[in-house]
Amino acid sequence: MKTALALLVGSVMLAGAADAQEKTIRVSYETPPAHIKSRTIEFFKEELEKTSDGYFKVELYPSAQLLGPSEEVAATARGQIEMSAPYFSYIAPVEPLMNIYQAPLVFDSYEQLWKFLETDEAKALAARLESRNLMPTGYWFENPTRLWGKEPLRTLADVQGKKIRTVPSEILQKAVEAMGAQPTAIPGTELYLALQQGVADGAFTAPNYGLTMKYYEVTEAVTKLDLFLGGYLVLFNKRWYDALPEDRQQQLMDAVAASRAFNEENVQKDLAKVDDDLRAVGQQVIELTPEALAEFRDALAPLYGTLDPQIQAMIEQVRGL
Repeated sequence: MKTALALLVGSVMLAGAADAQEKTIRVSYETPPAHIKSRTIEFFKEELEKTSDGYFKVELYPSAQLLGPSEEVAATARGQIEMSAPYFSYIAPVEPLMNIYQAPLVFDSYEQLWKFLETDEAKALAARLESRNLMPTGYWFENPTRLWGKEPLRTLADVQGKKIRTVPSEILQKAVEAMGAQPTAIPGTELYLALQQGVADGAFTAPNYGLTMKYYEVTEAVTKLDLFLGGYLVLFNKRWYDALPEDRQQQLMDAVAASRAFNEENVQKDLAKVDDDLRAVGQQVIELTPEALAEFRDALAPLYGTLDPQIQAMIEQVRGL
């Protein structure tokens, strides 16, 4: 009886330990607290902990305290963390078709992007990640990626020969090359110093992210060349997710969806005032003339023909939305 009791107590303790581990969701992300991504994740934490009556505990690791952005996807797949929301470009090495979201000057508006995300093709693309032990559950967004410059960049000729930063992404590096510039892949957390030290002459990054990271201290102007619309795919470790009861899985999905509604509203609010925010810190805000935008589009046109045929087909689908 003593042996049986000891085994029973041990099994209960092990079950309790496993249960406790399931309740903890560690989220690593690169943005500081004021950024829209951080605010969305904080909203997710509050929403999930409230609706699950404390079943889930969400541990936040902002500003790349735990992992760099290039490590988040692999760490989520391995189960080192339970959740991440990587920028589209960091998922492309795992699933190259995700480059549809990085294809330059393809999406003209968030409304067009949101329509595409509801298509069967977009849903099938996200589902491909499940074979990599990644469970996609929804999308969050941020401001469009625009061109920051240490000097004003108004035309294609102004960009040519410059060292221009992109996020680590083959398709974006090719886009910068097509413009006649020199691409350099630099994580956002290292970009301030790169601009300050002349490693980069300019950078493609979202204006609200640049404001948060104070890139205006080392640049002069932001050109409204919306190369692509920024976004994140919310991922969970699939084995961890599959082990949860169905009602708990639904609570996760509901919290991600509620966070998306919060995110969309605030992205639009940020975008509505971002030009004024930039001017307030001394940045020039450059509106491209139709002729200048046409030059950039013409320079990028040959790039589309080099993309995966499935991405080319999705681009044509997007243009029809």
